[in-house]
Parts: sequence; C-alpha cells; structure tokens
Amino acid sequence: MWQQRADPVEVRPRLGKTAALKREDSVPGGNNMVSIASICRHPVARLCSTLALSAFVVAVLAAATPAAADVLARWTQYVASGGAEARAVVTDPACPEATVDGVAIAMTERAAPADGFPERVCALALGEGATSVTVAGVAVPAPAKTIGRVVVVGDTGCRVVPNWAQACDDPTKWVFATVAAAAAAEKPDLIIHVGDYIYREKPCPTLVQPACAGTPSGDNFPTWAADFFTPAAPLLAAAPMIVVRGNHEICSRAGVGYSRHLSPDAFDPAMPCPQKDPTYWIAIDGQSFAVLDTSFPPDARVDPAMAAMLRQDLTAIGAAAATAPTMLLTHKPAWAITRGAHDRVYGSSQTYAAAAGDSLPRALQVAISGHIHLFESLTFTNGGPGQLVVGNSGTMLERPTPSDLSGMQAADRTIAAGLEIHDFGFMVMERTADGWTGRVLDETSAPLATCAIVPGPLACRLAP
Repeated sequence: MWQQRADPVEVRPRLGKTAALKREDSVPGGNNMVSIASICRHPVARLCSTLALSAFVVAVLAAATPAAADVLARWTQYVASGGAEARAVVTDPACPEATVDGVAIAMTERAAPADGFPERVCALALGEGATSVTVAGVAVPAPAKTIGRVVVVGDTGCRVVPNWAQACDDPTKWVFATVAAAAAAEKPDLIIHVGDYIYREKPCPTLVQPACAGTPSGDNFPTWAADFFTPAAPLLAAAPMIVVRGNHEICSRAGVGYSRHLSPDAFDPAMPCPQKDPTYWIAIDGQSFAVLDTSFPPDARVDPAMAAMLRQDLTAIGAAAATAPTMLLTHKPAWAITRGAHDRVYGSSQTYAAAAGDSLPRALQVAISGHIHLFESLTFTNGGPGQLVVGNSGTMLERPTPSDLSGMQAADRTIAAGLEIHDFGFMVMERTADGWTGRVLDETSAPLATCAIVPGPLACRLAP
C-alpha cells in the first residue's frame, strides 16, 4: 500500500557559486563512512611518537580497535534478482557479521582485494520481510515495505579533466555532500541514483584549479571513496538504493570499481567489468521500476548492433509494464536537450533513440534518466511517456539552454512541453492516491519546481 506522506569553458555564476561546462563525452558518511585510521590516531596516539613503542603494543592496540572502524562503507541496494542486499567495504581479512532481525549472519565476500582496490567488498542477501539490519553493529536500511517518497539524484562526482576541474574541496563548488545531506533529510523510502558516480578521471590540473590539488583520480578505491562513498554517507544510511550504471562507469573508465561495489549482478573476478548490466525489475508496494543499462552505446552516432540489443530489452520492459505500473530508469535519455560546442543544441542519445523510436513502451509511467547535467522535464508531440532528467546533483552543469524547451527538436522528437533548470539539486517524488507528484529542490532544499508525474501527461512548473 502507498503511504502519502571544454574549450572554451563557459563560466556562468549561479548565486555566486556555480559554473557551467560543456559536455566532454570523449574524456575517457555519518556512521556509514569510517576513514582508514593508522594506529597513531588511536586515543593513545602519543605513544606512537616514542621510538620504544613495540610491535606487541601496536598489535594489542589494533586488536582493541572496534570492528566498525574497519568498515569503510555500508549500504543496502536492490539487485538483478529483484531482491535486496546489504553490502559493506572493509579492510579486514574477513567479512563482518551482520544481524537480520536479531539473528547474526556472516556476510560473504563479493570481491577480494585487487590492484587499485585493497579493500574487500562483502554482501548479504536480505529477505523482503527483514525489518532490522545491522552490519558490524551499525544499522543499514532494511528493504522497503512501502514507498511513499522517493529521492532521485544523478551525475554526482567532482569533475576533474586535463583542462578543467571543479574545486573538489569546496562544498559550495562541488555540492554533492550538501545534496546528499539534504536528500537524506527528506526521509525517503527509496533512493534512485541514475548514474555517473566517478568524475575524477585524471590528475588534478593544479595550474588551472589549485582547489583540487591532491585529489585521487582514476578507477581505484581512493577515488570511489572521495567521489561517492564519503559524500554519499547520509544517503546510504537513509534508505535502500536502486543504482543505475552511467557512461562514466563503462569499462574504459570506472567500470571495475562500479562492478566491484555497485553492480546489481554478481562480481566475477575473471570478468571484472562486463560491458552491459542485465535489465531487471524491482517491485515494491505495487510500484515497479525497470532498470535498463544505456551507459555503453554512443551518443553521436547509431550503432546498429547496440540498438538491436536495446530494442530487445525495451520489448521485454513493455511486456512487464503492461501488467504493473512501471517507471523506466536509465542513465542516458533517448531524447533530451543539451548545448554543446559552438552553441549547438542537440538531442541525446542517437543509438538509444534509434532503439526507443518504435520500441519505447507507451505503457510506461515515465522515464527517469541523468547524463545531461541539468534538470529537465519533457513531453513529446507523438505521445508516449514523458522524460525526467536529473543530472544536476554535483558535477559541473551544462551550458544553459532556454528554460522553456517547448517546440525544440530532440533527435527525431519534437518537444510538446519542456522545462529546463540550470541549478544544482535533486528530485523528490511523492505518491498520491492516484499517482505521483514531484518536487525539484536545490542543494539547500529550496524549491525550484513542482511536477505532476502520474497520471500524465508529465508537467513541471517553476516554483513561485
């Protein structure tokens, strides 16, 4: 039951604290997060300054450290089987103990330490009836029983590329930690992340942006901790999560780290980065979410083989959507608006649009995506489900286009009604007696827009 409850880089100030960057697709917490502490951070750290400190004392102090101190992150997410898992990232040689409704259960190893990833990833399948779950003595969210409120975030990492970077250490310039705290304060029943967790792909260009000096980069655990797990800690503690794979998590970018930590499928060390995640469905309280991986196909051209693969997935999603209310979750939208080099306005993504053109199920309630670093709501003259884009939760924003997108062309679609918001933030969807409404909020939870989502047509309006 529902509960109501680039070159050149264009810099555009927003309230004196944000900037826009053109897309460069070619560029290859609380209790939830505990930093790896050396023994010299122990309360008796002053002993470390003496040369007489013996290895025996060090071993005793290490053994006295609580088990929770070795857990770097813990959370609950839905997986391809349709169920939920508690997951943890640890430095211990063994996985920690979990409790489910008071019963102690050993977590199992999901991914062993490897090059670039010295940590161990552990998992435990949770029955949908579980009501109380802890990992190493700290609570993690239980699977949702009802969903009255859903938070959506996307494109959250701190942008670091060879010629430009955000000030990753300045929370007014990279706002994901603020967004995560504000979104957690909404007390959601479910969190949806529509992909692109890692943006620190290259070493910080300190001559251009001194404020990112020393930041980790590349596909390794320090980068995953800095770009996602540490700032996301309040969200990970707030509710179970549905994760969507972004194009920053393809195999040539941060795909191995994604597969180890967040993939909805089992991790296979012999194939540590599959090209594509399986298509799967999550059903909670009479509402279904279909998750389709659109991270891998190219935007600027049509790949016929990939389009055929996506078309098969959409056919299966359509059959499911005909039997239950279903929202489609993808990273790349089939049709959206972004402003690229030379002020060219275009739609994304051509391969996915070729697949969706005659296969996107009309029975879908709405499609929710990221990829475009803005908020957008779009409906199309040929009908079909509306499109929400929530790609504004942390990484540098796109160049702005007009806020009213009505009449513009997105690939082969004409926009009937469209709204764009060039602002950092997130979305909160709330269930009503006959559907869903939405609130678009900035990183401080100030209202930006309100939306009627279901029953359609999708319509969003700027907040007064």
